[in-house]
Amino acid sequence: MLVKAALCFYILVPLVCPLQEDLLDTTQETSEIGWTSYPQGGWDEVSVLDGQRRLLRTYEVCNPYAQQPNQSNWLRTGYIESRGARRVYVKLRFSVRDCATLKPPPKRNHLVCRETFTFYYRQAGGPTEADKWEWAEEKWVKVDTIGPGKSFTRDLGKGVQGPHMDERILDFGPINRKGFYLAFVDSGACLSLAGVKVYFYKCPFTVKGLASFLETPSSGEGGASLSEAIGTCVSGAQPIGTARLSLHCGGEGEWMVSSGSCVCDPGRAESEDGTKCPACPPGTYRPPDSPISRCLPCPSNSNTITSGALGCVCDKGYYRTPEENPQSPCTGPPSAPWDLNYEVTGPGAVSASWRAPKDLGGRPEVLYSVACKECMGGRCLRCGEGVTFRPSQVGLIHTRVHLSGLLPGVPYTLEVQAVNQVSELSPEQPKHSSLNLSISQSVPSAVPIMHQLHRSKQSITLTWPEPEQPNGKILDYQLCYREKGDEGESLYLISETNTATIGGLNPGAIYSFQVRGRSEGGYGAFSGSMYFQTLLGGSEQAEHQVDKLPLIVGSCLGALAFIGISVILFLILLYKSKRRETPYTDRLQHYITSRGLGVKYYIDPSTYEDPAEAVHEFAREIDVTFVKIEEVIGSGDFGEVCRGRLCLPSKREVAVCIRTLRTGSGEKERAEFLSEAGIMGQFDHPNVVHLEGAVTRSRPIMILTEHMENGALDAFLRQCEGGFSTLQMVSMLRGVAAGMRYLSDRSYNHRNLTAHNVLVNGQLVCKVSGLRPPEQGARQSLRWAAPD
Repeated sequence: MLVKAALCFYILVPLVCPLQEDLLDTTQETSEIGWTSYPQGGWDEVSVLDGQRRLLRTYEVCNPYAQQPNQSNWLRTGYIESRGARRVYVKLRFSVRDCATLKPPPKRNHLVCRETFTFYYRQAGGPTEADKWEWAEEKWVKVDTIGPGKSFTRDLGKGVQGPHMDERILDFGPINRKGFYLAFVDSGACLSLAGVKVYFYKCPFTVKGLASFLETPSSGEGGASLSEAIGTCVSGAQPIGTARLSLHCGGEGEWMVSSGSCVCDPGRAESEDGTKCPACPPGTYRPPDSPISRCLPCPSNSNTITSGALGCVCDKGYYRTPEENPQSPCTGPPSAPWDLNYEVTGPGAVSASWRAPKDLGGRPEVLYSVACKECMGGRCLRCGEGVTFRPSQVGLIHTRVHLSGLLPGVPYTLEVQAVNQVSELSPEQPKHSSLNLSISQSVPSAVPIMHQLHRSKQSITLTWPEPEQPNGKILDYQLCYREKGDEGESLYLISETNTATIGGLNPGAIYSFQVRGRSEGGYGAFSGSMYFQTLLGGSEQAEHQVDKLPLIVGSCLGALAFIGISVILFLILLYKSKRRETPYTDRLQHYITSRGLGVKYYIDPSTYEDPAEAVHEFAREIDVTFVKIEEVIGSGDFGEVCRGRLCLPSKREVAVCIRTLRTGSGEKERAEFLSEAGIMGQFDHPNVVHLEGAVTRSRPIMILTEHMENGALDAFLRQCEGGFSTLQMVSMLRGVAAGMRYLSDRSYNHRNLTAHNVLVNGQLVCKVSGLRPPEQGARQSLRWAAPD
């Protein structure tokens, strides 16, 4: 019969309890036990009552008055089968009488009183082997000489158990035969053997490291010796490496010192209790050589049909590239580009643009290809070799392409196709959108030359003659300029006359300028680049071109005549503008104000159908791979605010502040978020926070601005209270005023100027931030509003 040797408690992990198997137990016997005693008159088997008046069978011996000084009274148990035990434990329950309480011996007898007895064992191959044994101590193995802890002092009478019972637990081994006998030898004591219990310990069946180990008897050597058990991997598992699967059973049935372990086969995962390797259910998988022991959910757009899958199969319409592993999500081809439009940029030249697909198929990359067809008489042919594409016809990464060599009056059809790396795996043709165009009129020829009329540290005034072939009325001019050596995008300025003042320039810097005219047929070609330099710092006086005096005088005389004609034309145009206004007219009025011609003024992004269009026009689109987020430093109205680095090719790495649009934001939040980038991209001033660029073609959408080390002005002043001189404070105030004047000169009304919306960099330069559209800026706190 198997019983538990101790209670098991579960603390963090379940403990495996040792097992105890009994081989012999006389403590509950009420019938004759029938052991063998020698010689006669020694041990007697009697029935006694214990302290609770229960009947028990015991063996007693008491021969202190022997005629011979040496006596040896043997009591031998029956044959005990070992049942695989290697080390045996014996629990004895007995009592011994105190020799001092015995009466003196009668004449001719000796008082041979002992208070100990000897315990022996002897191994045997079967129950009949003991019949041939002699009663000799040298044939037995001595376990111990046993004495009481406390002896009893009076005779209680036959059939009554003494009150002082001792218990001793002894062990012996190793056992290497089928069974054994026990023997108790008395040499003159008065003792009662009330109970004998023989048992051994086993380590129970267990699973460790996905290896199962059968019940194993404890070691026969005792002490710290261990008994090794060899394990096997559970079903659905295999060994790790070449180490042998083993677990060692301690002397009292406890498992310890393991070696080797197993791992679940691919497609299976370890159960929560660590004892089984069930197959991964449908919708999950576990790949080969996976360091993760659990089943993984299928990646996006993939699934499994059966259990025990090693990988997930892509859903219909989704694919993986050959370079992607089975753990990668499945992706699909992008949808078609949309919102195709074009503008004539010169004789036989157009610039076509479009918006990125609304569905990128789950991939970050998208490339565009443009096909050109001549469609006449219901028949379409590919455009001739005279039509060229810039920068390329296929593999475009931007949403714009320039075509030249087009013929006037010929109907053309442009097809813009979007593809990604899995498009070639799809049996369907890539999605595309079409655009019909035709060049109806010629555009103005190029402007031959430009002249400098005036310059200062931060501005240059230029003039130029009308194109030799205007091809109609010149509606306005577009000026393109950039600082020499600057590889960034060019800046543009619209002027209704042939004279323009370009402000916001760097002192002592050289700029390249190009200009082109626009008629009803569109823009003509840009003129050749011409270079002009601003004045160096130190003098605010402008430098005039004295050698251009004849040109200036002539211009003034022509201006007088022009003013008279302009008054008449102005009244006519004013009357017509009230009758017919277009979205283009609304947008143009931001450029042309009473402040003067040729100055870049603020354009409200809300005039665009999509704020992203304003971002692409005024800000630089940045590939997300060039952005490195280092840590989150706060949260804003639209999402997290992070510090990071911008690493553009061939550019020095710069620190940037990264604002992200919160995942799940609606279209309204997206429009407001992008509007800020569309506003910031229009301004360039040392006291206005500079926009580095925006990420709009991947998620999350990001706005990258220069990093201001000291943060908001209000918190910075509280932190450093009393730490600035009056001169420093005035310098900071002057920076805020300069930034606000710059914004005001460009017709931008900052409706929420607070110390919280002024940022401070490491050189204590204050820069205005919080640039938002008017309808958002109107929600500022009343305490910052103007008195009126």
